Amino acid sequence: KMLRRLGISGLILDIDNTIVPNKAETMDNSTLKWVENLKEEGFSICLVSNSSSRRVLEFGRKLQVHSIRKALKPLKCGFVRAAGKMRLGMSEIAVIGDQLFTDIYGGNRLGLLTILVNPIDRKEGLFVRFKRMLEKLVLAQCRKHAQ
Repeated sequence: KMLRRLGISGLILDIDNTIVPNKAETMDNSTLKWVENLKEEGFSICLVSNSSSRRVLEFGRKLQVHSIRKALKPLKCGFVRAAGKMRLGMSEIAVIGDQLFTDIYGGNRLGLLTILVNPIDRKEGLFVRFKRMLEKLVLAQCRKHAQ
């Protein structure tokens, strides 16, 4: 309801560690139900992932939503493609993701509303673990300045 009050009618969802554990091949029923509820509420949805895996497209088919793989987040191109697929303006879209330097930074570069969620799974590759350490530093500074 809050998103609707803000004029949001489309959601860009990251996949890994946002809606499913990292590299998961299937979705649990709670995720399926959550996305179904969002669609019933009238939200247009696009899965946007940096992964080149076919599972991105398979998740999109299973959920009956748009999907983009090889998005190159935080570059703008994947977000712009998602907006085009949903036929929405940037002010109508929110991004939900677990990574500050890809999902959130990428969405912010286009002025999208961004929602940072905690990662589902702690099992991550070395590069992502390194980024998580940097994220903690940045988030600590943000909290400090917000007080």
